[in-house]
Amino acid sequence: MASINDFLFDELLIKIFHYLSYEERLACRIVCQRWLQLLLTDFQFRNDRQLFLSNCFIHPDYPPASVLLKSEFSYETLTISKSALKWLCYKSDAAPFFKFLGQSVVKIQVTDFGVDKDTFKIFKEFPLIKSLTMTEGTSFKVNDLPDEAFPSLEHLEVRKLTNICNILDLLHVAPHLKSLNFRESDNWEDKSHESIVKKFKEAHPHLIQSYVGASTRSGEQSNVSEELLKSQNIRRVIYYHCQNESFLENINQIPSIKEIFLTCMDFPQVTMTNLTVLKLICRTLPDFGPMEPLIYLETFTLEVVHDCSCCFRHQPLNLERLTSFELTINNKNDCNDCFVAISESFPNLRKFHLSTMTLRSSLLRLSFTWSHLKKLLIRSPTVFCGIPVANELTNLAVCHKLTHLSLGNNVIIDKNAIKHLCRVCPKLVWLKFHVESTSPSIVTIMEEVLISLPKLAVLLIHPSEVSFFNVTEEEASLILGIIIKYGKNLRDLIIPTHYKTNHNHAMKLLFEKMPYLSFVQMKEMDSRRYGYVMSRVKYVETTRLTRSNK
Repeated sequence: MASINDFLFDELLIKIFHYLSYEERLACRIVCQRWLQLLLTDFQFRNDRQLFLSNCFIHPDYPPASVLLKSEFSYETLTISKSALKWLCYKSDAAPFFKFLGQSVVKIQVTDFGVDKDTFKIFKEFPLIKSLTMTEGTSFKVNDLPDEAFPSLEHLEVRKLTNICNILDLLHVAPHLKSLNFRESDNWEDKSHESIVKKFKEAHPHLIQSYVGASTRSGEQSNVSEELLKSQNIRRVIYYHCQNESFLENINQIPSIKEIFLTCMDFPQVTMTNLTVLKLICRTLPDFGPMEPLIYLETFTLEVVHDCSCCFRHQPLNLERLTSFELTINNKNDCNDCFVAISESFPNLRKFHLSTMTLRSSLLRLSFTWSHLKKLLIRSPTVFCGIPVANELTNLAVCHKLTHLSLGNNVIIDKNAIKHLCRVCPKLVWLKFHVESTSPSIVTIMEEVLISLPKLAVLLIHPSEVSFFNVTEEEASLILGIIIKYGKNLRDLIIPTHYKTNHNHAMKLLFEKMPYLSFVQMKEMDSRRYGYVMSRVKYVETTRLTRSNK
C-alpha cells in the first residue's frame, strides 16, 4: 500500500512543516519516525526543540534521561524545575546527561530555584547558554560564581536585583551580557534597589531593560529609576499605585515596551499596539475599552481587589492573539453577564486560570467553551460552596485540545461526573480534582479515568477538606492493580488510601511495575495529613541499599 512518504521528498516536507504552527508541528512528530527525525534535526525548526524537566528522575539508566541519550536529538531550549533537581542523582551518574544537553542548549529557564555554588555544578555543563531566565523565588548569586562562569550569556532575566549589587561583578561572571531584566523589587520605596539600578545605569546605560516606579498617596511620582523612562531600550514597566497621567503618556511614547505590570484604580489609557503582556491589579472594575487597540496582546492577568458588582464588562473583548488569561476576583461577584462575556472573548485562548470567591455552576460550564483551550484551572479560596460537576458537563461538546485540567476543592465530583469529564476531555494528560462523600468509590474513579484517558501522565486525586471520603482496605488494594494495568504512562500520582495499607510496600510495587513513574503520594482519608510520599530517587536508593546489605 502506497504511503504519502513515497511521494514527498525531505525538502518538500520541510517546506510544508514551515507553514504549520508550533502545536501542529508537535502533532506531526508522532506520525512516523521519518517526520520526527526531520522535525528534530532540521535547522529551521531548532526553536521547536524544547525540553521540560519537572517531576522526573534524572539518571542515565532511567527514563526520560535514558530515552533522550539514546535518541541523540539536540535541544535548543531547556526548562527545569527544583523538583527535577531534587530527584537528581547528585553523583557523577547524571553528568553524561547534562553534558549531552550542553552540546546544543542555548536557552535555559529555571522555574523555582536560583544560581549559586551548588547549582552551578549543573550550569557549568552548558557553555553555550545565551539566554537565562529565572522565575518565581529565584536568585542569581554573583559572589558565589567564578569569573566567566557564563562565557556565552547575552540575556539574563531575574526576579529582582537583590543578589546582584555590583555591575562589574556581574560582567566578570557574564562578560558578553547585553541585556538584564527583572520583574519586581523588594519594595518600591526601597532606596537600595534605586541605588543598584542607578549604578547599573551609569556603568552600562543600555544593559537594564526593566523599569520599576511608584506614585505616592498624594499622587506625586517617586524618583525611583525615573531616568530609565527616557531610555529607548526599556521592555518591561512595573509601576505601583499608578495615578499619574503624565507617566502613562510617557510610556506610550516608548515603542520598545512589550510588558506592563500595574497596580491602579482604573484601567490606564495604554495605546501601545505592540504590547504583548499586561498585568493589572485594580481596586475597582476597570474600563476595558482602552484594550481594544492592543491587538498583539498575548498574556493578560487581571486581579480585582475590592467589592464590585461586576468583574468584567458585558461585551466580549475580541483580542485574537491573546492565548493566556488569568483572572482573580477577591470579592463575592455573582454577575453571570460578566462570565458570559468572558467566555465569548479571546477566541484563540489556550490557558485560562480563574480564582474567585463565588464559583457559579454556570461558570464551570462556560469555561469549557473555548475551542482552542489547552489548560484550565478553576479554584476558590472558599470551601463551603460545592458545585456538582456532572450536571454542568452534560451535553457539552468535546474539548479535543484540552490537555491540563485542575478543579478546586469546592468542585464536587459526584456520581456521573467522572464519566462526563472523560467524555468531554479525552486528550487530558494532566488532571487534578478532589473527592468527597457523594463521589463514586475510588475503584470506580480509577477505572474510568485510566481506561478513558490512556495518555494521562499526571493524576492528582485529593480527599476533600470539608467532607469525608471513605476508602476501604480492600479498595486500597484493588486500585494498585488498576493503576499498574492501565496507568503505564503515569509520572506523578496522588491517591487517597486506607490507614491499614502497607504504604511503603505499595509505593515500591508501583515503581517496580511502572518505569515512567517519578512520584507517588498516598493520602489517608484525613486530608489534613501530608500523607506518605516516595520519589523514584528514594526508591532506587532504598533498593540499592537493600541489595548491598544482602
